[in-house]
Amino acid sequence: MTEPTAPPPGRLLRLRTPADVVEAVPYLLGFHPRNSLVALSLRGPRQRLGLVLRCDLPPPESRHPVAACAAAHLAADGASQAVVAVYAGGDGLAALDPHRPLVDALDRALREQGIGLHEALYVADGRWWSFFCVAACCPAEGTPLVFHPDSPVARAARAWGLQALADRDAVAARLEPVTGAEAEALAAAFKTVKAELAGRLPTGSGVQALREESLSLLRRAVRRVLQGGESFQAGEVARLVLGLEDHAVRDQAAEWRYGRYGAAALRLWLLLARRATPPHDLVPLTLAALAAYSSGDGVLARIAVERALERDPDYRLACLVRDVLDQGVHPKNLYRLRRGKEVSS
Repeated sequence: MTEPTAPPPGRLLRLRTPADVVEAVPYLLGFHPRNSLVALSLRGPRQRLGLVLRCDLPPPESRHPVAACAAAHLAADGASQAVVAVYAGGDGLAALDPHRPLVDALDRALREQGIGLHEALYVADGRWWSFFCVAACCPAEGTPLVFHPDSPVARAARAWGLQALADRDAVAARLEPVTGAEAEALAAAFKTVKAELAGRLPTGSGVQALREESLSLLRRAVRRVLQGGESFQAGEVARLVLGLEDHAVRDQAAEWRYGRYGAAALRLWLLLARRATPPHDLVPLTLAALAAYSSGDGVLARIAVERALERDPDYRLACLVRDVLDQGVHPKNLYRLRRGKEVSS
């Protein structure tokens, strides 16, 4: 299972040294990886950073399939060179040895795709080593990881709104459903609003009127989030979520993932996904996955789409997002699937 991520669209991140790479990876992924294989695509003669892939470290019998999959994803991204990093435990140069077969498999798979392995790093316990260091070019005890708040990488990350959470579980926590009294109030609100909407659908004209009302409410909600307002009453949440269950409404709302409203739309879908009573969280989870990946956040997208597919394994839009993630399609290419429109449209 790969989790493709991309740097913010239109932004340039300069990674000149291995130290820059190990500092940047947590920001690019959104969390500090553990027991992970990370591969970075470098494209063109200027070696521009493209996709960043993450997957769990494979068992020995899966090394070659995982290496082939990673190489295929980077080739599809147009990589000419690659940097890989293995995140595991252990200390000292001897800790690299169990992982050298994986790096060798990656090297072969990349060469078969016409991609050069520019660097291979090992990161563990706050230090890093290079697999390419065969002499005394690196200290045996490794080089300490440095996360300095005033480094160029850290300054760029702050400018783009990137953060490095403690681990993948911390990313998943952004989708944890609310509990307690709030969950009870939401369950009651969904029951009430659902009955209310059902009573307004006696004719075809009622369907169109509700559709237009739903889109209007959703547009207002996105603008509200854009202005910093993320507190919604239980009845408002229920009305917004149930409106999204109309596929025509959902499809238009999905197009808001680009442009000036993209970040606000993602925050709204996350808010609704956490507060929707199952199975009504299916659509906001899927929209959150699509918006997250469109913004380059493959990790959050993967978590969201997996939760959506737990609700309905055959939900077509969620299956599409899963397939895009599995194939490592670059987020910018989602424009070709369906070009976004502004909320004001």
